[in-house]
Amino acid sequence: MTELARRRVVSGKTANGAWGILADGRVESVERHEVQGSDFDVVHFWDAGELSLETTDRSPDANLSQIFALAPGSSRFFVESMAATAAPTGWHRTNTIDYEYIVSGRIDLLMEDGSSTTLEAGDVNVQLGGMHQWWNRYEEPCVLAIIMVGVPSDEEAGVLITPLDEAQRL
Repeated sequence: MTELARRRVVSGKTANGAWGILADGRVESVERHEVQGSDFDVVHFWDAGELSLETTDRSPDANLSQIFALAPGSSRFFVESMAATAAPTGWHRTNTIDYEYIVSGRIDLLMEDGSSTTLEAGDVNVQLGGMHQWWNRYEEPCVLAIIMVGVPSDEEAGVLITPLDEAQRL
């Protein structure tokens, strides 16, 4: 599995009211999951419960399952590494705007309407809360840097558990 960078520097208002470095060190908020029999690693760099300059580090409490219920104005910054999978990850959606930067590798993005695209290193996907799934069917892991911002939505967030027919698999 790809070793993900885990140094984080946090700057903000210090206790004496000046702006400075608040933290500089290795992030230990790491998750390892299995997706379609392959490794899926996540490093949580920052988790803000609201739109503010609050300096509390909530990343040790963050986990991937919480992304489906981000409150409006909250945000997350994390890096994922997904190894090749035998099939897509499964349909899901969040009530968020996601800014997803492909650091390395390739991955296919499949959308509910049947459209799809392959994203490669240097590409960005701006996901506006849509029903989608990912599929890394390539040899190398795909590393994504992701910022999620919670937004109000009338759509229900979560994972749609349905069997995929072959037409839904590229």
